[in-house]
Amino acid sequence: PRSTLFPYTTLFRSDFNIPQQVLSVASLDDLKFIFSEAKDKLEETIVTGYQLYQRSILLLSSSIVILTTIIGYVSTNWSFTPKIISLVSIGIMLWFICSVLKDNVKTKAYRGNGTTPSFITVTGMFTDLDNQTPEWHLHVHLIEKYNSRIVLNGKLNTDRSDRIIEAINFLYFIPPIALLSFAITSFFF
Repeated sequence: PRSTLFPYTTLFRSDFNIPQQVLSVASLDDLKFIFSEAKDKLEETIVTGYQLYQRSILLLSSSIVILTTIIGYVSTNWSFTPKIISLVSIGIMLWFICSVLKDNVKTKAYRGNGTTPSFITVTGMFTDLDNQTPEWHLHVHLIEKYNSRIVLNGKLNTDRSDRIIEAINFLYFIPPIALLSFAITSFFF
């Protein structure tokens, strides 16, 4: 069924946050629609978190491989040459990238859909029905619960995304720092 809350669907594009006054006047069909949107939005935050995790793993593993190669080369060819100094500066930048991304690959407590009580148990859950059905109260309760999960997952995703951006910003500094350190050491050696 088409929802009478169609104008409110724009709220689903960002953080899922339906004002309490909207929920209090919504029909059961509207609440079912909002709840289905909340489930979709929650799933979207979980998928986004997994994609951010994968990007972090890719950046981190690439940085570690290059850093390990640099350490191996520098340790076998150690001398104060411009090439070695440039490689050391690149290694330092890669170490910064690894330190920024380490929190992104730790296990995060993403909140999933969980379980929904059956209608049989719903009747006993809500005693003050306020002229609404138990199913109506259940949907309001589930929407509020899903909203808090969406907000939590969104915060975790924002934090992960910010750290990826910070790591990528470090990547942009590697070539100029390597060239600068090469030029400076070439001047002195």
